[in-house]
Formats: sequence, structure tokens, C-alpha cells
Amino acid sequence: MNTIKPYIGITMGDPVGVGPEIILSALSHASIYNQCRPLIIGDMTILERVAEYYNLQIQFHAIEIPDQGKYVHGIIDV
Repeated sequence: MNTIKPYIGITMGDPVGVGPEIILSALSHASIYNQCRPLIIGDMTILERVAEYYNLQIQFHAIEIPDQGKYVHGIIDV
């Protein structure tokens, strides 16, 4: 049985649109991390600003390649 979870690349979309807010909302659910390894493709600064605006306790982790990701709830790999 293959226990390796797939990488799921999620593009941020328009930085002034609803994409960043929807991404942060979706990744606030721990169950997502049971299914896959989500990787956000976008501007980490925008995501940090949205998290601050909504007072979300989220950490961000900048990576260059998917293998560098932590893929744990509460830390978003970008």
C-alpha cells in the first residue's frame, strides 16, 4: 500500500482577489494534511498580510522545491 501523500500545488491567483483568503481558510483544516501535501504557489508576503489581517496563527515556510516542505497543519509551505 502506497502511504506517500501526493503533492497538491495550489496557485494563489490574483493577490488582491479572494484566492489568498480562501487558501488560508482551506488550509486551516487539519484534515487536508491527512489527504495530501499542499504547496502554495504565490507571494508569501501577500499571504502573511492576509493572515495578519484575519489574526490567524499560521506560520509560513518558503521553499524552492517540493521536497523542502514541512506539510504539517499550522505551517503553510509557499
